Amino acid sequence: MLGDNIYHRDGRSGEWQQADSHHSQPDGRPDIHNVSHDTGADRVLIGDKFVYFGNAAPRVPETVLEALGYKNGRGHRKFSFSDAIPLLHWLHSLYEADFGRVLGDPIEFADSAKRYASGTNRLL
Repeated sequence: MLGDNIYHRDGRSGEWQQADSHHSQPDGRPDIHNVSHDTGADRVLIGDKFVYFGNAAPRVPETVLEALGYKNGRGHRKFSFSDAIPLLHWLHSLYEADFGRVLGDPIEFADSAKRYASGTNRLL
């Protein structure tokens, strides 16, 4: 299984290292634009309620997305708690018993020739 934990720091130099993944060059070399973009923040996401869907991700109903005012695009989204209530209710109604669980395997990068290049904002 492969996931999104594809970066680590070199023990000697402290430089970021990128594993061969959909974020690297097709030949496995690091994509400097993705390394810079993906490791540019000094923050991490921590939570006590989560579900990892992986390749078993459900389709979020259009009514929930519309209630959120969700627009698709690259980057993070930030919603107030009150604005997120439709999504939270939907997740709780279907997945509350699964909180803290992994429900599906990550998409295996080796099975796909597609790579993402942040420099061009396109799949290779």
